[in-house]
Amino acid sequence: MPGYAQIAGLENVYLEDSWVLGVYESDGSLSFDLEAVLTEGHPQWNQPKPGEVHCYRRLALTFPDVRGVEWIERGTRPATDATGEQDWGHIDTFVGDGSRYELSGDWGNVRFASDPPQLRNR
Repeated sequence: MPGYAQIAGLENVYLEDSWVLGVYESDGSLSFDLEAVLTEGHPQWNQPKPGEVHCYRRLALTFPDVRGVEWIERGTRPATDATGEQDWGHIDTFVGDGSRYELSGDWGNVRFASDPPQLRNR
């Protein structure tokens, strides 16, 4: 079980196969627009659509009250899928202790302090 699964609200999400559709940084928050993979325990989970392996839902993973953002690397360009939609890959690593976090993927690598993340409908 990934470490982020210990965070309330993230226990029934699989970020490593979720698609990052955008990363947004504003005053006091950092947000990832996701086509998130939900596991069976999530209240919005349904059987995967024909031809899909996972149940996907459009969600936002938001870190509130962000402080000390350090971009170690920023991704170059998003990929474009067969439908023409752009994505930035996945959240490949998610390390956090409840107040400090480091996330990385094709979209970049960022460290910061924050209140616990929240997963919400888009």
